[in-house]
Amino acid sequence: MKKLKKSLIFKIFITTLYMIISCLVTILYLYKTINLTNEEYLKLILNDSYGNNFLNSLVNIIYDKFNFMDFIEFENKTFNTPNVVNDNPLIFIYNKNQLQNYQIDYNIKPNVMVASYLLSNKLNNLDINNIVLDTNLENFSLNNNISIDKSLEIFINDVKVNYSSIKYFFDIGRSDYSRFKTTISFNNNKYAKINFYVSEKDFSFVYELNKELNKNINGISNIYIINEYINNVIKIEIGGSSNTIKEVSNTINILSNIIKENI
Repeated sequence: MKKLKKSLIFKIFITTLYMIISCLVTILYLYKTINLTNEEYLKLILNDSYGNNFLNSLVNIIYDKFNFMDFIEFENKTFNTPNVVNDNPLIFIYNKNQLQNYQIDYNIKPNVMVASYLLSNKLNNLDINNIVLDTNLENFSLNNNISIDKSLEIFINDVKVNYSSIKYFFDIGRSDYSRFKTTISFNNNKYAKINFYVSEKDFSFVYELNKELNKNINGISNIYIINEYINNVIKIEIGGSSNTIKEVSNTINILSNIIKENI
């Protein structure tokens, strides 16, 4: 009986050891051969399956193969009209404060530029053509000895001239409020709250967005009228510095569908 028990324990030990070695071999193999782009790495992080412990370990181990900032940094370049993949864009997306960060998540500190890319991608998937400004506004302003506000005015005016189809200009940012004020839970998921800042002229459009958002999740968004804003410019604060990019993405998924229904 004792021999049988010892034999069983030995078999369990060998099986466990084999599984551990197999996992390590797999990780080492993937470390040498995997070839993800930074965008694919971001999508992996935002995927629900990323909660799996083995996948977490795998990504953390291969993390040093990637420079996430390549995906969100900007080229040091002079002014060029942003590239447009699709014809007749309806929305111009930009970030006045490009380096506002969200919460560090899995060794990454994403900024509001990532939120713009996520919104752009989602809108494109819904057949809403758009442009994302990827020029480094700070460098552009310094190189031309002008303010960031003046730089944005140049870009916006140029887009208006070249793309008459543009209906709205979205300035994507995040608030400085505490996590308690910028986060809402619904159906076991967490979402980053939204603050809209808009001129009175564009209130009706944003009112519909706000109304539909709150129909989906009561309390997820608010509107503030700023009459100094240029017509068709809408500032959208998504979450705050303590929100994760996953929470921001959850909100963008809802927002983009509502934009699709109302634009």
